[in-house]
Amino acid sequence: MLDFGYSYRLGVPVFDLIMDRLPATLLLTGTAFVLSLVLGIVAGSMAAARVKKPSGSLIMALALVFYATPLFWVALMSVVVFSVYLGWLPAYGLYTVGLAIQGLRWCLILPSTWCYQRPP
Repeated sequence: MLDFGYSYRLGVPVFDLIMDRLPATLLLTGTAFVLSLVLGIVAGSMAAARVKKPSGSLIMALALVFYATPLFWVALMSVVVFSVYLGWLPAYGLYTVGLAIQGLRWCLILPSTWCYQRPP
């Protein structure tokens, strides 16, 4: 029933590959879902409370800009700015040398912020 075949390239069953990567996938998906839910509710509430005020218009304008801008471009520019130029966040990888459990949250900031995919 759960026979997905064999990966001749990696030399292991495909089911083992999926199970090996499932924890990181669930962690990233869960983090992105919670982050988008919290930020969406907070920004929507702030915009609704400030209707016809400059701050409410600014929130709506930022939401429109982020909705209209291609997500892959914003994600790439975020990596360039926060990883390459500023050096604040890791550019790739879930685990790095010397990464403690406390440092795991830094590896999730960029991917969880931009992995939410808008419906077409």
